[in-house]
Amino acid sequence: MADEKTIEDFTKQLDSFKKGFEAITSNLESQLNEVRTQVEKLAKNTSFMPKIMKSNKEIKKEGKKIEMIVDSLISRLDSICEDKGIM
Repeated sequence: MADEKTIEDFTKQLDSFKKGFEAITSNLESQLNEVRTQVEKLAKNTSFMPKIMKSNKEIKKEGKKIEMIVDSLISRLDSICEDKGIM
């Protein structure tokens, strides 16, 4: 059987291990909470992005429509000017 000093040393080592493990666990927990907070902030800050992307697509689509209309108007003006002998 182990003597009293060996048991006492072993108990101290277990206690040290327990304290170290608790410190590591606490540190990891606080880091996880920080990450969770940052992720929540990012989620809130970027929640409008899909709306902007959709809006940008709509703007592009409308811009192309306007470009086609302007092109056809210029083309018609050119043909009118040719008919009138202006150009």
